[in-house]
This record gives sequence, C-alpha cells and structure tokens, in this order.
Amino acid sequence: MRLWELLTIIIFLALLSPLFIVIFDSPDTDFDMHNNLKAQEDVVDNLSETNHKLEKFSEDLKILHNYVELKEQETKFQVKSESNASLDKLNRVLHELGANEIKADYFIQAEEEYGVNAIILISIAINESDWGNSSLAEERNNYFGWRAYDRNPAEHAYYFDSLEHSVDKVAHTLSNQYLDPSGNYYRGEAVSDINDFYASDPEWDKKVVNVALKIWEAYMSYDYSEI
Repeated sequence: MRLWELLTIIIFLALLSPLFIVIFDSPDTDFDMHNNLKAQEDVVDNLSETNHKLEKFSEDLKILHNYVELKEQETKFQVKSESNASLDKLNRVLHELGANEIKADYFIQAEEEYGVNAIILISIAINESDWGNSSLAEERNNYFGWRAYDRNPAEHAYYFDSLEHSVDKVAHTLSNQYLDPSGNYYRGEAVSDINDFYASDPEWDKKVVNVALKIWEAYMSYDYSEI
C-alpha cells in the first residue's frame, strides 16, 4: 500500500469518528423522552456534518490523486484531464504565490469548455509571463508568449483584449491543434508533447511541471488546514 493510500484511510476514519461517538454513546433506556429526542437530533447533526466533511474529503482526494500522478509522471502528465480545483481556493492560492494578475476564473472556464487542465494551463501562463509580470502580459495581455517568436518576440507577439481572451484563445488552440489527433501539432496529450511545437526551450515542459507542483502543493497545504 502506498503512503498516500494509507493517509486516505486515516483521514477517512478521522472524519467518521464523531458519528461513531454519537452512535455508541446513545442514551440509556432509562433516559426520558427529551434526552432521547436530543440524542436523535445530535445524530442528525453529526450525520449532516460528516456528510459535508466526506464531500470535502472526496474533493481533497481527487486533488491529492492529481498531485501524485504529476509527481510520478512529471512531463508525461496528461494535459487533457480534470484539475478538480475549487475556483475560490485556487484564486487564493495564486494570490498567496504572487500571481496576482492571473485569475483562476477564466482557466476553470477553459477547462470546462475545452478539457485542458486548468492548473497546467495556469502553469503555462505563469512560466511564459514570469508570474504575470512580463511586458507582454502587462502591455498586450499576452500571458502565454503567444507568437512571440525567438527571432523577434516584440514584433510578432499577439495582442489580446484581455486575460480572458488570451486564455480562451490558447486553450482552444491547444485543445484543437496540439491535443487532438487530427491537429496540426499533435504529438500526444502529455506536457512534453506540447513542448515540441509550442516552445523552443527543450526544458519548457519541466518548468511548466515545476510550477504546477508548486500550485498543487500550495493548494493542498491551504486546503487541508481547513479540515
């Protein structure tokens, strides 16, 4: 059994413990009706709370699974996958990491529409825009180095109306041209497969994965502190 599987079982049992306490600490038969009703209400309240925690636990488990897969697969991680990230938490994590100009809203929306993992897409934007601080990001809303060819980036780099426009354009192109078998730049669905045509830097895929790991680690650290 792997460590993360063992941790999963431990957390699951911890979440159920309040319910067990109420069930096995139920009133004796000589208690009056009031106490019996109170005990039943406690059981209902604990069931409701436990159900909420189990739902949250299920979400956390999906995030943990994604993180473990990324750690194991590294640049072979599949870009067409679900991030399972909460919008509010992801925005707070990005703020804490210093990517204040990069809003998760558009990335989550792009994942839902095009199937491109939002955290990988964010990681590409962060890597290309220096955490949202590049001149292309600030002056052209170009967070992805889109068409910023090595021979003359400033001349060819694309102008976008907004971050939303930038995210939508790149996610659409990745989905249809890089991650679809019929696309012109298709080599597979891993981060490394995009590298072949997207960037001239042979280490680009590793840099994107490193950013994604930082985001997922910060997300899990922030998330689990709330349990």
